[in-house]
Amino acid sequence: MAESNPTFADTPAGTWRIIASATLDFAVAALLVTAVTLWALACDLPRALTMSLSATVTIALASSWWLLRTHLGTSPGHLLLGLRAVDPVMGLPGRLPGFHAVDIRRGQDPLRPRPRPIALDTTAPKRPPVDVTLIASLDDGSSYRLDMPCVIGRDPRVAPPYHCLAVTDISRTISRTHLMLWSESGLLSLSDMGSRGGTAIVTPRGDHPLPADQTVSLPMAPGLLAHLRLGRRELRIDAIPNLPGTR
Repeated sequence: MAESNPTFADTPAGTWRIIASATLDFAVAALLVTAVTLWALACDLPRALTMSLSATVTIALASSWWLLRTHLGTSPGHLLLGLRAVDPVMGLPGRLPGFHAVDIRRGQDPLRPRPRPIALDTTAPKRPPVDVTLIASLDDGSSYRLDMPCVIGRDPRVAPPYHCLAVTDISRTISRTHLMLWSESGLLSLSDMGSRGGTAIVTPRGDHPLPADQTVSLPMAPGLLAHLRLGRRELRIDAIPNLPGTR
């Protein structure tokens, strides 16, 4: 079973810290505009030129703040307080600045997700190995062979002996390193690696979320092993029995 660790989950920032960040942003901008204005006055520049210069600096600072918040979810205040502005639904910086943020010092940074360490339970009862090939089928009709152990994500990068399955996801609800799978003693084990969009097991009765601090083990018998929802994408894992002489 994987150990619970809050650093691999998003931690919402407190309201007071978001307000403090906005105050810092305003103070930094006001300080820079004031410094430029005083410099222009010290240089005895014409009044019209001084006002034009101050307005240009103000527009440049406002534009830079907007770009930083919408593209990277940061700003001077957020950077100093360790915050990342994110959309409450997508969990990533959005098209509008917004007032929702996560604490990247206490929890996971949505733009830099980290693989969560997995500790296997070696005391589980041993089962005879099953000679099957695992096939992952996505909702767009594409299929892939799964070699264990495997990490699935938008752009997973792990060292051997782990294998990677990169899943295209323009909605960015699948994390770069989203889900880990491994087989042991006739069981297929799944563990969410602290993903933003989450992992759920799809059943006829509805979706059952897979918490990031839990491992689910399924008997590896021929047929459908799992129907999963990764963010907004769906993934089926089927086990196909290997005939003698086919491997």
